[in-house]
Amino acid sequence: MLFRGLIHCQRKKLMRRDINWGYLTNACAGIRVHRMLKWLRAIKQTTAFLGLLTIVSVWTGVFLLAYQERDRASQDAVQKGRNLARVFDEYISRVIK
Repeated sequence: MLFRGLIHCQRKKLMRRDINWGYLTNACAGIRVHRMLKWLRAIKQTTAFLGLLTIVSVWTGVFLLAYQERDRASQDAVQKGRNLARVFDEYISRVIK
């Protein structure tokens, strides 16, 4: 019954006549805990930890560079707007004179 319940739990095909709901909920929680412990055991290994650290640092660098590029583009747009406003102001003052 346990194996049959776990298969149904993993496939998300829960049928009332085949499964004791409370027992299945505990079995699903047990599967999640087992997977989490398996993940934590893998992280404890040095190479897996260094690989994960490398991935995190690369993505942090990507987000940092994207933020800096966005900030620089915003500052350039503001400066360009100021320059255009100054040119327009000079043009209008020449036309009025």
